[in-house]
Amino acid sequence: GACGRLVAVLAAGYAIIMSAVSLQRHWMFHTHAWDLGIYDQTVWSIATGRFPQRTLPDLIPIFGDHLTPIVFLLAPLYWIWADPSWLLVLQAVVLAAGAFPLYRIARRALDDRPLAVLFPVLYCAYYPLRRLTLWDFHPETLAVTLLLLAADALLADRRTAFLVWLALAVATK
Repeated sequence: GACGRLVAVLAAGYAIIMSAVSLQRHWMFHTHAWDLGIYDQTVWSIATGRFPQRTLPDLIPIFGDHLTPIVFLLAPLYWIWADPSWLLVLQAVVLAAGAFPLYRIARRALDDRPLAVLFPVLYCAYYPLRRLTLWDFHPETLAVTLLLLAADALLADRRTAFLVWLALAVATK
């Protein structure tokens, strides 16, 4: 319906705007080697068949410092184009997608579609979420949407989906 389309427009707008701002920050050299660089090196090493490692500050296996198994799912992006821009855009898109399960949760709880739209609006307007989206790349930020998807699945009594979303959320850190 109209409310679902409004949530889709809101999520798409958030993803586009936050992706553009993240990319602009990166292209203006306002991202950091310690955060974005570590995960860029990790995903690149996985994508090229190497053991996941980083060179900052020393050449060490990444999982000795940051255990984030979800990065294995990101490697195919680097098969297309090995660039950290993927990580920034992915983070914005995944966080924007959190509006959908939040809307479904609110719709079920409120039995009121127009009022349920307020929750994704507040989610996208939430300043800490925007700061999280723009602060380089951190796999654990993906857990926000993954946990919303898990809660939505649990409330809809879809236990297998709940366990899958929960496992992916745990894999972010």
